[in-house]
Amino acid sequence: MYIIRQLVVVEAKYLSKFYNSCKEIFANSHMPSHDHTHHLRVWEYCRQLLIHANRHGHSFSNDFVEALLAAALFHDIGLSRITDERHGPEGAELFKQYLADNPDIRLSLTDDIIEAIRIHDLKSPSLLNEAFDLASILTISDNLDAFGYIGAYRYAEIYLIRGMDASEVAPRSLENIEKRFNGFKLHYAQLPEFYEEQKQRYLQACSVFNDKPVMAEMMESILQLSLKKQMNILEIAETYGKKSNHSFWQLLREEII
Repeated sequence: MYIIRQLVVVEAKYLSKFYNSCKEIFANSHMPSHDHTHHLRVWEYCRQLLIHANRHGHSFSNDFVEALLAAALFHDIGLSRITDERHGPEGAELFKQYLADNPDIRLSLTDDIIEAIRIHDLKSPSLLNEAFDLASILTISDNLDAFGYIGAYRYAEIYLIRGMDASEVAPRSLENIEKRFNGFKLHYAQLPEFYEEQKQRYLQACSVFNDKPVMAEMMESILQLSLKKQMNILEIAETYGKKSNHSFWQLLREEII
């Protein structure tokens, strides 16, 4: 499959460099739900989406794949500076500065990358142009990391960081994740295998939000270990996995890259 060869070439060229740069950007910010590991997972969803799209007749240029990799690995860097829901514009400015500081990086679709980063946090499906443009693939792939057990945890953490009352986290998360799933369905139900995989992950996250004992334990873990002790998600999953009766922690640990 030609797309696999493209991915291998592009990743060999830029993945390590972009990942390490993203990690460095978040080095002084405690944002485990959106740090370099989140960015790497988003790239993996982009990667999967491209492979499934290619199976259904869609092709992508090397320039496009390079641009998507850059967008995925830098889309949330605005959160290293601010915690606002609208952090895309901040991230776009930081990415411009990153390119200015690294003139050896030559990307053909720079303007498209900057725009994709700028608008990725506008989650309304109607704002996406078409299924397979850069901004749409980035936004949807970012949304996919809100699914699964990791997605449930990430929702809880970012909402608590933004000062939301713990009692509001579950209902607000369910409302938000439904919008994300509907956007994914609107654009990518045409990729049936990929769609079904991600639908199951969406349902997993919903099951966590509807499980009050698990939600209570997760709130406690974030407040005590993440916000106070600045532990990362893997450390927290391992800590609670040793003392909790809930399978959530082991399932969460398995999803973490």
